[in-house]
Amino acid sequence: MQQNMQDQPRAERIEALLQEIASLPDSRLQATVEELVQELLAMYGEGLAHILDLMARSRTAGPALVEALAEDELVGSLLLLHGLHPLDIEARMVRAIHKLEPTLKAHACTLELLSLAEGRASLRLVAHNQGCPSALSELRTSIEEALLQAVPDLEHVQLEPAAGPKKPAALPLTYVPPKQHRRGSLSATQKPAEDSVDHIQMR
Repeated sequence: MQQNMQDQPRAERIEALLQEIASLPDSRLQATVEELVQELLAMYGEGLAHILDLMARSRTAGPALVEALAEDELVGSLLLLHGLHPLDIEARMVRAIHKLEPTLKAHACTLELLSLAEGRASLRLVAHNQGCPSALSELRTSIEEALLQAVPDLEHVQLEPAAGPKKPAALPLTYVPPKQHRRGSLSATQKPAEDSVDHIQMR
C-alpha cells in the first residue's frame, strides 16, 4: 500500500508532462518528443517481456537467475543504465574477451587485457603466426566493436598493434682467420702422408 502511495505522485507527474508535450506550439518538436516517449516505452516493454521469458524458462533462482537476466543483451543494458548490473566493468570485460576466444582462435591470436581504468581499456592483440595484414585489421575492428557493445559504459578501447610471433635469437658468429702456411710446408702439388695409402704397410 505504501509503495502504491509513493508511485502515485510519479504517475501524476508523468501524466502532467505528457499533457505539456501535447500542448507544445511546435508541432515538429511535439512529434519528436512523443516518438521518443513511445520508443522508450517500447524498449522497457520488450525488456520486461525478456525478463518474464527468462524467469519462465529458468530452473534456478537467486543470484543464478540474476546473472542469467544480466546476460540478456537488452535486460543487461537496462540494468546497466540504472546502475543495477550485478557485474562490475572489469568482470564484464573479462567475460566479453572470453566470448571472443573462438574468433581469436580461428585467427591464431590471443587478446590480453593490459589495463582498465576510468572507462578506458588497453589491450594487446598477439598473433601467433604470420597472418594476412588485412585479416588482422578486420579482426581488430570486430574486437573493438564487440567490446564496446558488450561493455557499453566503456568510453575508449585502445588496442595495441598485433604483435607477431617471437623470432628465435640469432646464433653469434665468430670470424676465424685461415691458418698461414709456415716455411717448409707442403707444396700445392704434394699430398700429405695421411692422404696416401702408399706409405701404409700391412703387417
